[in-house]
Amino acid sequence: MGFDAPYEGDVIKSGWQNSEFVKLCDELATFQQPKVIDVIFTLLDWNSRFRDAIIENINKSKSLTQNTNQQSNSTLVSDNQLGEVMGITYIS
Repeated sequence: MGFDAPYEGDVIKSGWQNSEFVKLCDELATFQQPKVIDVIFTLLDWNSRFRDAIIENINKSKSLTQNTNQQSNSTLVSDNQLGEVMGITYIS
């Protein structure tokens, strides 16, 4: 019913896309740990700019580890406007 309309200008339907972020969530979902769903929902709650920064920092950390053959890490703290401070640390 209805008609097909382009999603241009529709913030919800033409929402943010990042295939590497989707891959990260899919990989997390394979872990058999009780709190993994909470982690995924927390990642999805963060804004698109912060989710892109997560992927960018993971890629930088991986690259640094490969180039130096030494462990590296990346930590990001969310800029949640509601006063909740959370973050993520990636170690490679």
